[in-house]
Amino acid sequence: MNAISRSTILGLVALFATAGTAVAQVTSASKIVLQCGTNFNKITLSAPYNPVTNYTLQFPKTAPPARGAFLFVDSSGTGLMDWMSPGGVNDVLTVDPVTGLPKWQSRTLIFGSLGWLTTGNAGTSPLLNFLGTTDAQPLVIKTTSIERMRVAADGNIGIGTSSPGQLLEVKGGNLLLSNAGTAAEMRFAEPSLSGSNYTAFKAQAQGVDITYTLPSTPPPSNGMVLSSTAAGVMSWASPATGTVTSVGLALPASVFSVSNSPVTGSGTLTGAFVNQNANTIFAGPTSGGAAAPTFREMVAADLPDLGTLAWKLSGNSGTTPGTNFVGTTDNKAFEIHVNEAGSATGGHRRVMRYEPNSFSANIIGGYSGNKVKSTSVTAAIIAGGGASGNGSSEGYSSITNINEINDIGGVISGGIGNKVGRNNGDYATDHYATISGGYYNQALAGHSTISGGEGHVTNGEYSVIGGGYRNTAGTDFDSKFSTVSGGANNEATGVGSFVGGGGNNTADFSGAPGNTASGAASVVVGGANNRANGEYGTVVGGYTDSAAGDYSFVANGEYNTAAGDYASVLGGSRLRLGARSVGYNGQTNTSMTTNISGSDQVAYFGDVNMWLGNVNGTARELRFYEPNTSFTYSGTNYSAFKAGTQSANITYTLPTALGSGGSNYILTDAAGSGALSWTPVASLFGSNAWTLNGNAPTAAYNGSSGSFLGTTNTQPLVIATTNTATAQPIQFMTGNSERLRITGTGLMGWGTTSPASQLHFVNGGSDESNDVIIEAVNSNDASDGGEFITRRARGTTSSRSAVDEDDDLGGMKFFGYDGSNFSSGAQFDVLVDGDVSSGDVPTRFEFQMPDGTVYIKSSGRLGVNESSPDARLDVKQNRGTVAVFNRTGNDGTLVSFQQDSYEEGKISVSGGTVSYSGFTGAHYAWTDQPVERGMLVSMTGDNRHLNDRQESEIMYGVRPTERPNDPAVLGGYLALSEPDQPQSSTNPQLIMAVGNGDIWVTDKGGDIKPGDYLITSTIPGHAMRDNGIYDTSYVVARAAEKVDWSTIQGDPSYDGARRVKISVFFESFAKVNNGVSRQDVSNLKKELDALKEEVKKLRSSLYYEKPPATPGLGQ
Repeated sequence: MNAISRSTILGLVALFATAGTAVAQVTSASKIVLQCGTNFNKITLSAPYNPVTNYTLQFPKTAPPARGAFLFVDSSGTGLMDWMSPGGVNDVLTVDPVTGLPKWQSRTLIFGSLGWLTTGNAGTSPLLNFLGTTDAQPLVIKTTSIERMRVAADGNIGIGTSSPGQLLEVKGGNLLLSNAGTAAEMRFAEPSLSGSNYTAFKAQAQGVDITYTLPSTPPPSNGMVLSSTAAGVMSWASPATGTVTSVGLALPASVFSVSNSPVTGSGTLTGAFVNQNANTIFAGPTSGGAAAPTFREMVAADLPDLGTLAWKLSGNSGTTPGTNFVGTTDNKAFEIHVNEAGSATGGHRRVMRYEPNSFSANIIGGYSGNKVKSTSVTAAIIAGGGASGNGSSEGYSSITNINEINDIGGVISGGIGNKVGRNNGDYATDHYATISGGYYNQALAGHSTISGGEGHVTNGEYSVIGGGYRNTAGTDFDSKFSTVSGGANNEATGVGSFVGGGGNNTADFSGAPGNTASGAASVVVGGANNRANGEYGTVVGGYTDSAAGDYSFVANGEYNTAAGDYASVLGGSRLRLGARSVGYNGQTNTSMTTNISGSDQVAYFGDVNMWLGNVNGTARELRFYEPNTSFTYSGTNYSAFKAGTQSANITYTLPTALGSGGSNYILTDAAGSGALSWTPVASLFGSNAWTLNGNAPTAAYNGSSGSFLGTTNTQPLVIATTNTATAQPIQFMTGNSERLRITGTGLMGWGTTSPASQLHFVNGGSDESNDVIIEAVNSNDASDGGEFITRRARGTTSSRSAVDEDDDLGGMKFFGYDGSNFSSGAQFDVLVDGDVSSGDVPTRFEFQMPDGTVYIKSSGRLGVNESSPDARLDVKQNRGTVAVFNRTGNDGTLVSFQQDSYEEGKISVSGGTVSYSGFTGAHYAWTDQPVERGMLVSMTGDNRHLNDRQESEIMYGVRPTERPNDPAVLGGYLALSEPDQPQSSTNPQLIMAVGNGDIWVTDKGGDIKPGDYLITSTIPGHAMRDNGIYDTSYVVARAAEKVDWSTIQGDPSYDGARRVKISVFFESFAKVNNGVSRQDVSNLKKELDALKEEVKKLRSSLYYEKPPATPGLGQ
């Protein structure tokens, strides 16, 4: 029996029998005595002596629910008792603060937030949670009920004592500083709040234990030392004193000679090395075992492998760049020398030097006297060159022959006597100057360059001298951007001035003799006696040419003047131009000047023929543009002349007078000589042109001959009405019927004289099936079909800009005639669907109907009445059926659900039955604990709602099951709705609760067969087979697989418990077991029959004892 013991049942049956007989007869008994068994021992139930009040106790109406149940009085006030089921493992009996009734609570829930658990606590705060007292009482730690350690109220710690007098006091035992291989230390810190030094004692490796016993008294005098006996007993002693009578020194005679040995009084022992043969070393033996060292000759074995320590003359192998290098490891310069014995004034000794610094190392090559002037100079490079002494001639005697850098980032590639940077101690202005080579050059200004040559000076920042002899670029630091390409004794001293070459030229603001570029940023490239007086003026060459205007230009020639601003003389002689003019004068007269400077914006070409030639087979044009204000000439028309393919030269001579009379005239070449004359139009047209009244050609154009309206070359045919006051339409007719009209506003109508849009088709016939046909014939490319193309841009036709989000790119509208008007039936549009970038215009389709709209987004998502679909298909319907799936003809699948192209489930119809295949129903939930798929979870009661809306579906608070047969079990954990996203009110957890699924099971209930009911177990999140040992089993699922636990290994992560995941059918119900199995029921029935017989015997054994008389109250 597993509910209550046999003797308990016997006693209760006897009690119930008494309640039905003896108690009914004795109404004022203070005791009830029961006799049980063959020895007639008594069990007495008695009332308290002198009870304070009357009260009644009523036994429960039902039997105990399980073994270990106990009675308690409920809260009804009638004295009714009820059974309290036994608690789970580690449960604690508490009182419910609301009902006042006893209840079982998990030990972890009760003590985990109130006290320290023997298994440790989680989620504590060092600031709030501690082990100790909050009043002036000590903290005591005991084992075997004996105090072992005490933390007193004043903070002193005592081990073996209850009244520690020091911060740490140990009584009745030893202190041991053990270790795991490294001796621990007893440390005494220095007397300082900020000091970190200490004095320490520690043991060394010993063969036996050593105990030192300190002296019992302090030292009697200063200078005493500790002395120990062999037993380790220490005492104070004076340092040893006495007189040494003799000191001697014996050393190997082959190595040392000793003088004054021994010393018997006072004296000094002296040792000296014995003379040895040349090139010997003091070392051990060359081979064999260890022996005393001697002086001997060196052998190869005495040297290490130099290849691992130094660079060999023949080179090294197996090196690692960065790890193996030639250089220094401290902040010192590194030098390379050659012929150290050679003269210091020649190309000997130091030939390369590398100087470290905090920015970029200096590199100095060439002559040993080359240098970087100051340690403040960094990133400097002298590649080579330089020599001893000073310059010997031509004004260089005061300049040293060394190459020298005086400022940051300077470079000298070679040469002699070259200097970079001003030697003025200012290292912030003359950076990054360069001299490529040459002789006694000085690049004094920052960012200036001297390519080579002799005696050059760059004073202006960013100035350049290409080469030559004694040229100067800039007069000071601010005369920037000046350039001398070459030549001798040239000076480019203005800001941005330029001298191309030659000799003794000056490009500055002073107007020196010779060529002069006196305007700011002006240039004279060459020639003689040329002037660039205007700002940014340029004279390329020639003689006595002048660029007088600002931004003026003279290319070449003589005596030419670009007098006006922006004037350009291309060459020739004796031409003077005004502002914004260009010209060339080919005159040969040397005494006269063609002066048209009084006229601006003129293109003049004198005494020359103008040829518009070509060499690529395309004739060039002489164009005359219409009046225009657009700088881009967008949409601007012109009239042009150009030559056709000719067999001979043609020269046209213009008429000498205008045509006269009232007729229209045209230029004709009547004689075929090129001499043009005015001819009336009426005398020319009729058979050769289309007349205003129409023509009757003899034959239409057939591709090679016949009459046509058009051009015969590459020029377009233009048909226009040019009345700008009232723009007139253009009409096209056949058979005296109008077929096509272009209105004055540019609207084109086919079949209508009043088009309402850019292109308007009207078909008035009975067959409207061929209004517009786009036919594409292409047998070579499957992608080329008939296309209807619309284009959309913002801005204007001359200045387009990108479209923006929601811009309408085009569409089609469909109208139907309702009897009086054309009404809109439906339309579709293509709109921009997002941000636009180069090569990417995202678009969406909108199909609009009177009762709804379909959206196809750029992402491919389809929304029906939903402009922002959240999925590939998003359908919205107000008050009606959202979707219909109608399969006709036969049974089969209505909807197939696939993942990665594999079907995982479907909805199908067979006859009148709809089935859901691969079905698992899930509840929404949330949890704050990690859960593995297939683990069982219980409801916490802390529920939430989807979307944080009370009207939405509930999200149950869950956590992994922790107790066996948990009635709060909800189901098996599946996954997050969207596993790639975090848990939220829109992304709940899914808990399998209906249909099939897979859950973790453990061996706590034994082997499992298909169909066995499963309940929660003691293993968190795991199910077990229901054995029926509980009065009520809270079934969560039914097994669909069998499990033989003998074939499964224990899991160390779960204390060796065996576990496996199996397929189940989820079922949630409470199964009443009545506390016993079927076999137990059979056994109980037999015992009950036997008990009935014993009850009969017990009735005769019951008797009543009166309570003793109370003194003073009578009988």
